[in-house]
Amino acid sequence: MDRYPLEYEAMKTAAGLLALALAATHSGCKDRACGNTDVSGVIAVEREYRGSASAFLAVGDCSGDGRPDVINSPQIFVARADGSFEARPVGFTVPPGTTVATLVDLDVDGVSDLVLAGRTVDWRRGRGDCRFDGGGELAAPTRGQASQVAATDIDLDGLTDLAVSYVERAASPIVLLTARGDGTFLDRTPAFAPRAASDPYLGYGTYFDDVDGDGARDLFVVADFDHGWMGWGRRADEPAFDRDARLTELFATSQPMSLCPLDADRDGRIDYFISGVTDANLLLHATGRRDLAPDPDAAPVTSRDTDFAWGCAALDADLDGWSDLLVLSLGGAMASSAPATLYLNRRDGQFGCVGPAVLDATMNAQRVVCADFDLDGQPDCVASDRDARSLVVLRDRLTARGHWVGLRLRGTVSSPEASGARVSLDGASPPLVVVAGGQSPIGGEHDRGVVLAVGALDRADVTVTWPSGVRQSLRSLPTGAYAAVEEPRVLTVAPRVAPADGTARVEVVVDAAAAGALAATIGCSGACAWEGPATTDATGRTHRWLVAPTTPGSVRVEVALDGVALAVRPRVRFGP
Repeated sequence: MDRYPLEYEAMKTAAGLLALALAATHSGCKDRACGNTDVSGVIAVEREYRGSASAFLAVGDCSGDGRPDVINSPQIFVARADGSFEARPVGFTVPPGTTVATLVDLDVDGVSDLVLAGRTVDWRRGRGDCRFDGGGELAAPTRGQASQVAATDIDLDGLTDLAVSYVERAASPIVLLTARGDGTFLDRTPAFAPRAASDPYLGYGTYFDDVDGDGARDLFVVADFDHGWMGWGRRADEPAFDRDARLTELFATSQPMSLCPLDADRDGRIDYFISGVTDANLLLHATGRRDLAPDPDAAPVTSRDTDFAWGCAALDADLDGWSDLLVLSLGGAMASSAPATLYLNRRDGQFGCVGPAVLDATMNAQRVVCADFDLDGQPDCVASDRDARSLVVLRDRLTARGHWVGLRLRGTVSSPEASGARVSLDGASPPLVVVAGGQSPIGGEHDRGVVLAVGALDRADVTVTWPSGVRQSLRSLPTGAYAAVEEPRVLTVAPRVAPADGTARVEVVVDAAAAGALAATIGCSGACAWEGPATTDATGRTHRWLVAPTTPGSVRVEVALDGVALAVRPRVRFGP
């Protein structure tokens, strides 16, 4: 991906000139002095890690010790107890043309796998200790250069899907691959208007979230120039989205590069920051309706001078309970260094950037991945600096304003990576809610660990609202540590793929009590037929059997607990 500025510099020139003209006439556009923020400590800049600035970055716990590691081909940087890294060889041949990757447990064996994307999409099965076995090809070769691969449940069937973004691809800026449940994937990319080969899409990322709470995941397509796109998900059998013309136009104006979800104003709803062209960054506030409202007061969250904002991260840098923003930039010439900027949430709807006494890191970098490498509750970040030809580590050494609790979530009814889960601090006023998942920086995903600032509390009560809709209360969590949290196993469907022979059977098991519910109903849609009525075993779990049809098709299992339908509807595929 570091080749991008050379490959499409000519295409960016026109946009850059337009941005400079807008910056010259916009009343709020001028060099911004940073430093007037109430914070102590520093973001320490470490440049001794001789990684490859031209290779992908993937972050996650591949060693199995609870500490996030970094894969930067041809090396793996394994985190030590003090947060420093031990460099090891990656141990396998990376497919030619690979530009992005992510770590995610695709085969649900409790070990992180590595998904690689370039002209093809491939995976390597994790076997612990940051070692990987030969995997296989998940998607056929396609035109374009991959700019991000994101792991999330696109169609809310409880399986982890993959969204791959591309530049230089005329058919669409993304490819959506939905899991069948047997280790294979189907291409379910929605239709986009084809572009001329001389003016292809410049897709940098995707983000999925159920913004309007209707039980379907909505889609943000992060793409440069006029390619940005936002659509409302339909509760259909396969992924389907209705384009929102107004929000798509806002995206086009900002020329988006990355998207970061955060509850900027602590109203209990997740907002979305989009980094883009000079002075056109967006902060979209959730309204509780099928809409997002641009924040007219978010101008301070913008690139400084004539820089273009690229990778971003939503994080609580000082553990005050208010989400902050880290933004990487490139210079106006598109291939020059520019300062990384930390914008601290002022808790009044405004953000203020810290000065060089706190963060002094000028880089030629687009990509950033963030994780709590030393497990102190404060996020550290790794960026690829092309000028230094190495990695730059930004260590959060700001003075923490209080205690914290950390969670590592694993879905059972929801997909294992649990992207989109909401984690809230009970009793917090104003509400404190953090969204789980890898966010959507250009180039990859951040670590999926969740941190909540809890002030002076020594123990904290937390509620997890899983993507399935299941709510889980966690009582008296100790501060200063991460807790591994598994979603209550309310629903099990197995197998997920069966022959369409008229005799194969699929068992559906519902445990209403695991979610604190009194009653459950089980239904289905599609080519479904039940074998007899539901039965209840000695433990109170409800069992029902699906019988395969004689022709290929699929079934969605639909469960309601105490009359409230789960958002996740597991799919069973019958046939080849």
